[in-house]
Amino acid sequence: MGEDMAESSGPSLQASQSRPQSGRIHDHLIGTGKDTYPHDADVGELLLANARAIQTAARASRGFLLRAIHHVVAECGVRQIVELGSGYPCSPNPHEVAEAAAEGVRTLYLDNDPIVAAHGRALLADFVHSSFVQADITDVDAVLGEFRKRMAVDVPVLLCLSFVAEFVDDPRGIIDALSAETAAGSYLALSHITADIEPAVVHRAADIFHNAGIRFRPRSRAEVTSILAGARLVDPGLVAPHRWRPDIDHLPGLALWAVPMATEICCYAAVGQIR
Repeated sequence: MGEDMAESSGPSLQASQSRPQSGRIHDHLIGTGKDTYPHDADVGELLLANARAIQTAARASRGFLLRAIHHVVAECGVRQIVELGSGYPCSPNPHEVAEAAAEGVRTLYLDNDPIVAAHGRALLADFVHSSFVQADITDVDAVLGEFRKRMAVDVPVLLCLSFVAEFVDDPRGIIDALSAETAAGSYLALSHITADIEPAVVHRAADIFHNAGIRFRPRSRAEVTSILAGARLVDPGLVAPHRWRPDIDHLPGLALWAVPMATEICCYAAVGQIR
C-alpha cells in the first residue's frame, strides 16, 4: 500500500513475497485475503486476536471509500478517480462503484506491491477506462508521472487514501504535492486510524505491525485535521468512517461494509474539495 519498513520504491517480486506487506494484511483483515501469504495471514491473525478494533476500522474505511466515490461522482460531477496505496482488488471496487454512478469514469490504482499490482492488472484487463500501476506513493514524482500519462490533468479528480496514510511518514506532503497538479474542482477522500479511541488496542496494533517490519502511525484528530488542511470539507466533516453519509449504503455491494452507528471506531474519515 504505502511505505513498509526498509522498503524502497518498486520492490522486487521475491522481496515482496518474503515478508509481510501492509496491503495483503489489510486484505486479510477485511475478509477477502485468499491471496495472502502465510506471513501476511499470521500478522492479520495477531491483529484479530489482540487488536480486533483495527479490523472494524479497516472494514468501515472500505465502506467509507466506496460511499465517498459514489458521492463525488454522482453528486459532484468528478469523472476521474486515483486510489493511492490501493491494496488488493476487492469487489465492489472503486471503478465499479464509479462506473455505476456515471459512464466513462477513469480510475487509476497505485500500489507498491508487485503482487498486488499483478492482480490489479489482471482484473482490469477488460476495463478500458481503468488501470493499475506499481508505484510507491511516497515517490511523488513517479506518481505524478503516472497521473499525467493516464489521466486528464485539466479535469477534476478524486484522490483517495483509505487505510494507507497510517503507513507513510508525511501523508500531507504527498497530498499537497498531488493537489498542486490537480484541476479546480478536485476532491480528496481520506480515512485514518487514530489512538484517540481505544488507545491501548491501537498501540498494541502498532506494536504488531512494527514487529512485522511495518511502520504504522495512528494520528490524533488534530494531526488528521492538519493533513486535510488543504481541503474544504463537505458535510458531515471529519467523522468516524461509518458515520460519513451512511444513507448511501443501500447501493449494490455497499451494505457488505456497513457498521452499526453505535459502534465506536478508532478511525476518522472525511471528504473535502481541494482548494
